[in-house]
Parts: sequence; C-alpha cells; structure tokens
Amino acid sequence: MGKWRELVLRNPRIENKDDCVFNPPATEDDLQRFEAEIGAKLPSDVREMLLDFNGMEQPEWGRRKPFILGTGHMKLPEFYTDWDVPTDKLLEWSKNIVYVKQFNSFTHLWGVVVKPFAEFQIGDIVEFDHDDIEDAEEASDLLTSRHKSLTEVLLD
Repeated sequence: MGKWRELVLRNPRIENKDDCVFNPPATEDDLQRFEAEIGAKLPSDVREMLLDFNGMEQPEWGRRKPFILGTGHMKLPEFYTDWDVPTDKLLEWSKNIVYVKQFNSFTHLWGVVVKPFAEFQIGDIVEFDHDDIEDAEEASDLLTSRHKSLTEVLLD
C-alpha cells in the first residue's frame, strides 16, 4: 500500500475502512493532460498522491461518493454554476485551485492553489463551506487556509 493511501485511511472521518475504494493510479499522460486542461502544473505532493491513486470513494448518504478527489473531480462541481446564490466570484477563484477532498456532497471542499490569486500563492491549501458563498466579497471571506500541507488535509 502506498504512502498516500495509508495516510487517507488514518482519517477519522472514514468510519469503515473496508468500504473505501481507491481508484487506479493516474498515469503520467493523465497528469500531463490534466495540467494542460487547468493551465498549471500540479504541486509535487498532489502529483505524488495521484500517482498512488486517482481518487477514493466511500459511502456517503447511502451512495458511493468521492472523498479524496481524482483528476475527474478536481475542478469545482458544475452545480455551483446554478446555485441559489451568486457564485461568480467562487467560480473565478476556483480556476486557480485544484480541489483534493470533499465532504457532505461537495458542500465543503479543500484544495491546493495552482495559480496565485488574491493573497494566495501556489501550494497554499484552501477550504470553503458552501454556507459562506453568499457573503463573500473577497477571496479571504470564503477561502480559509488553516491547513499547511496536503497531509493535514487528508488527515482532517
């Protein structure tokens, strides 16, 4: 078992480790295509994780949902374009982030900055809760950075 899988399985939010399904690793070609799609290089720790496994699913609300996100889910989910409050700023800021973990049906997301914006730099870890979208005027009103590394995010 790879280092990143072991780390994920130590997360206390995962109630039944046997129900976790790790996707096969991304290939170098997969990562190059994804980097071209987002217009940025992935931080080395994110690349390393994706080369260990390309996302992990676990049961949530009676269905299997992504918990640790692979390249197919790392951009902001489409449903945020048709949210019940304006999301223009979130959509713009999210172009600079690859999301690596979600909780509660994508209402809480953690990501890694891949292009600098506002006060955030490449490699910064950010998170947001959908309940804060409506009141966000500045990136810092919505995106917080209480984690210092991808390891911390995977363990939280």
